[in-house]
Amino acid sequence: MDHLRQIFALRRLYSVQVENRVAIGLGDIRHAERCIRENYGIELRNLKILEIGPGQFGGQLPFLALNNQAIGVDTDIVIHGFSVSKYFQMFRQNGAARTVKTIGRKLMGVDRRYFKELRTKLSVSRISVPEIRTANAMDLPFDANEFDFVYSRAVFQCVPEPIRAVREVKRVLKPGGIAFITLQPYTSPTGCLDPRVLYGGINNELGLWPHLRDELKEKVRPNSYVNKLGLRDWQRIFRDECGGPIFLMTGVSEEYISLANELKGAGHLPDYSVEELTTGALDVLFTRTART
Repeated sequence: MDHLRQIFALRRLYSVQVENRVAIGLGDIRHAERCIRENYGIELRNLKILEIGPGQFGGQLPFLALNNQAIGVDTDIVIHGFSVSKYFQMFRQNGAARTVKTIGRKLMGVDRRYFKELRTKLSVSRISVPEIRTANAMDLPFDANEFDFVYSRAVFQCVPEPIRAVREVKRVLKPGGIAFITLQPYTSPTGCLDPRVLYGGINNELGLWPHLRDELKEKVRPNSYVNKLGLRDWQRIFRDECGGPIFLMTGVSEEYISLANELKGAGHLPDYSVEELTTGALDVLFTRTART
């Protein structure tokens, strides 16, 4: 029964938000394109590209594959079309919840609506989702110096050994290759990945920054593993590992700034700066050089 409730909750979410999800996804990769162009003078064209963690809808791979050779890796098996053996493999590897959700999502036509909207937005008659291998960011199944560009969105905050993952990205990049990694610091308002906080906004039932407040931490239930690295932690890791990374920070809504100041004034969140608390996403760009 719990799986069925989750399926119908997903159906309601996707039915309402398919257009938004497609628009946000395309906006994210076009933002990455602009950043690469402005900072390195390179266009994402005719390159060999890896996306880490594209997810069940293929992430940015359909867009990237229009003008590049693209491939993805994901910890979950990603199935397009129908294959009994693949679903059996998914059940064994990713568990019953993932398998039931995937089958339910497809039977309810969520995938079909998503890709129809994506075709419309891209003005193409057919969408091709490149190969997505089952692997994780800490152990990429590729040779060294293989990719011109590595992209990852909202994955690295869920990686158990992030330094190892960063080193793997460097390993598979060609000399001169570029990485664009965007992640959610744990210090952000929704960094705990508890669905009640993710979707509840400022008025969520747990409170503001519950994962960073001793009196609220025990109530937090994340929807996946979170490595709990904040903004400063990530900046230190990339500076130590990558040599001259570029950091671009996306703030949250203005309301959070005043709320963060109010909480700090009342003695809460003393270990965190307002900048940390109100940075919703961190984009990290770096290039593989001979030294790195």
